[in-house]
Amino acid sequence: MGMFIRTMVCFVLCICSYNCLCASDSTKVKRCKIIQANGNELVGEIVREDSLEIVLKSEGVESKVSRIQIKQITYLNKHEWESDSLQKEIEPKQEFVIGATLGSPAIYNARLGSRSAEGLSFQVSGMYSKDVYGFQLSPILLLSKNEKTYQYLSFMFGYSYIRGPEQSGYVTEVNTWTFAGVGYVLNTRGFFLELGLSVGRGSYSSPQLIFQIGYVN
Repeated sequence: MGMFIRTMVCFVLCICSYNCLCASDSTKVKRCKIIQANGNELVGEIVREDSLEIVLKSEGVESKVSRIQIKQITYLNKHEWESDSLQKEIEPKQEFVIGATLGSPAIYNARLGSRSAEGLSFQVSGMYSKDVYGFQLSPILLLSKNEKTYQYLSFMFGYSYIRGPEQSGYVTEVNTWTFAGVGYVLNTRGFFLELGLSVGRGSYSSPQLIFQIGYVN
């Protein structure tokens, strides 16, 4: 009986040791750091991994990375992951952006403000000249973020003044528009697009299409 008990104890200890080793190894491969061929760096939890691609999850966003785009991959242990997470926590949540766009409210617009990796940000745009001027305030709410691509829900409030060219014998046409609107914003690697509908009063009928397209980084 004593020999049987000792054998069973040894068997249980072996099973426990094996499970612990497997669990430890599993923990190591759940998270990794990927450096892509273009220099981008991704850190996150591995959702799926096969011979063609790796799917990483970071801050609730999943990113698919093709194997042919990977320059280097490092699997992180618990200490390395916690250290990297701590660095992420102290990174600024808002970053300053500036750029130039075409469209409402002043045809040629300067645009500046903040861009957030979470929550609400604020941007202003517009320009002033003798014949054309306007301004727009845009609170933008983050919808999704993937690498360098941001998508927002945009709320727009502004004023536009456009005076036509002066011609002898003709009355110069002046168009004004005081508006509020809602739209969609895409900002990816500098390319910027804001597209929506506005309602207001002035020289145009409601609703009016409103947009900006250009470079913001």
